[in-house]
Amino acid sequence: MGHHLKRVVSPKSWGISRKTDKFVTKTSPGPHNKNALPIVVWARDHMGIVRSMKEAKYVLRERDIIVNGRPVRHPDMGIGIFDIISIPKSGKHYRILRDKKGRHISIPIDEEA
Repeated sequence: MGHHLKRVVSPKSWGISRKTDKFVTKTSPGPHNKNALPIVVWARDHMGIVRSMKEAKYVLRERDIIVNGRPVRHPDMGIGIFDIISIPKSGKHYRILRDKKGRHISIPIDEEA
């Protein structure tokens, strides 16, 4: 199996643009279902933390993004509903939820949560 899929056939819940690029990173198997969002797509397309896959790999290699208390090393790791994503260097924390249309959204939360 490959490490990417075409953007046109990606799940609608990802909420990414369909016709800008041809391919997008595919989620690796994990604790969430097939609609889990890859961490690199969240950081690049949703939040704008990084601008490219190369930058995303560098940030993940430095262990700058923590999901549910564990540093993420792989760009294709899936994040799903109720996951907590922390970025310690900027002091920001987010919870992943779904809106009424089923798309992933990031809700800013405080550190205690």
